[in-house]
Amino acid sequence: MDFSPTKEITCINDVYMYYHDTSEYTLAINLYPSGRIEIGRNDKLNQSMNQKIDDIDNLSKQYNELKETQDVKTWFDSLELLIERDENILDDSLIKKTYSDEVNLISSDTEIAKKIDAELSSIFGSPYSNKYLGKLTSQGYTAYLYETMYFERYKHNSWFLNAGSTLAAVASWMAIPQATALRIITFVGSVAAGYSVYKDLTANQYYANIHNNKTVKVGADYPYRAGKSQYGYCYIGDKGAEYVSRNKVNKDSDFDNNTLLMQKGIDNQINYGY
Repeated sequence: MDFSPTKEITCINDVYMYYHDTSEYTLAINLYPSGRIEIGRNDKLNQSMNQKIDDIDNLSKQYNELKETQDVKTWFDSLELLIERDENILDDSLIKKTYSDEVNLISSDTEIAKKIDAELSSIFGSPYSNKYLGKLTSQGYTAYLYETMYFERYKHNSWFLNAGSTLAAVASWMAIPQATALRIITFVGSVAAGYSVYKDLTANQYYANIHNNKTVKVGADYPYRAGKSQYGYCYIGDKGAEYVSRNKVNKDSDFDNNTLLMQKGIDNQINYGY
């Protein structure tokens, strides 16, 4: 399974947001100017989810100190170390893990597919079929090159999110940064009161792959092909979808050399008599 640890710190609307995804757990922490702190921790090994919500006066002072010193990373790293040493800091599980058998409260599969296609099209362009790329004449033969691009999508995970679930809990549970969760799911609240899920809904994770196939045509035959596939996920909420690359690409070595593709097509036509 492809996995690479991710750690990031962002500040959105004056809320410090810490996100750390490892092979064993995902931790999300939100620190608000008021001193409110939200912690969500998803234990991947034991398939358990814990969270904690507190309003601590002293944290408001610490928040202001962080704004001045900008030593945010050290502060969050220290808090993470404290949590990993003593998991009793966190409350018992407040939401349960659910997968793809949940009833989908967002939309039909067709509507989800439309959201995914819209997101992928905004990044990779709209799918196309038999797009003409050029021609090559050599050794008495003329080769024509065409390309087709299409999307592949199928469900991987689903999560039922209760209304009122905190942003930190959702981010850790779905293993996505808080910024991504905010873009695809409707949250309500404020910097003072914190952010929580607006209504009961199901969020989904789909495999989302992009395939490009180039085909050489010589006469009535198709003597050579080359392809490229890019692999990723799409996370879908009630607001929309967001694509996340898996940093995995399979590509024929000659895919980017159109002239070479057409020449190989002509050579195959001559040598193998298509």
